[in-house]
Amino acid sequence: MKENPIQKAAILNGIHAQKINALQVSDAMPCSLGVAEKDDKMCIIIRAQTKIPCSNSKLFKTVSDMQSELNVIVYEGEDYVASRNTKLCGFTISNIPPDSAGTQTVLVTLTINDEGMLSFLGKGLTEKT
Repeated sequence: MKENPIQKAAILNGIHAQKINALQVSDAMPCSLGVAEKDDKMCIIIRAQTKIPCSNSKLFKTVSDMQSELNVIVYEGEDYVASRNTKLCGFTISNIPPDSAGTQTVLVTLTINDEGMLSFLGKGLTEKT
């Protein structure tokens, strides 16, 4: 009887194969998530390939004097120009205490849950000493 090289390779491979006791599958972000900064610059908050669920925050400063609200636009993509990425949503952070530019700080948090749903939170932080 002639040996079949494919069958022999399969048998040898089976002899050397290891048993897998546990396998964990995790999902990851396919693209980065971020917000548009001044001059349409993309500020990434959650990087691509981050395991889901995940959450991350960034601090931003007001850019004009007496600024009392901030419009935040969330994008998905890798381009350094925000508007060249895919716009996902937008929201407004209100009731920022009016003051000089750069005085007030805003915290923006993006969260992806187990099911891949995006939620966001934005709030003003008072920096008066």
